[in-house]
Amino acid sequence: MNFLLRFWKRLSHFDTPLAVGSALFVVLFGTFAIHYLEPETFPTLFESLWWTLTTLTTVGYGDYYPVSREGRLLGIFLFYLRNWSYRTCDWEVC
Repeated sequence: MNFLLRFWKRLSHFDTPLAVGSALFVVLFGTFAIHYLEPETFPTLFESLWWTLTTLTTVGYGDYYPVSREGRLLGIFLFYLRNWSYRTCDWEVC
C-alpha cells in the first residue's frame, strides 16, 4: 500500500496533459504520414494506425511494413523517438 501512495504522489506532479498530448501527436503524425507516403501498402487509416502503434510499442509484427525508402525512414524515426522518450523520462516523476 505504501508503494501505491508514493507512486500516486509522484504521478500527481507529472504534467499529464503534456504527456498525453505529445503521445497523441506522435501517434497521429505516424498514422497520417505512413498513409500519405505509402497508400498502396497502407490503404486505410486503421492499418496505418495499427502499424504506428506496433512500431511505437514493440518491434512490430511484420504483417504491415513500409516498402519505400521514405516509409522505412519514418519507421526508423518512430522507433528512435520511442527509445528517446523512454530514456529521457524523469523516473522520479514518471
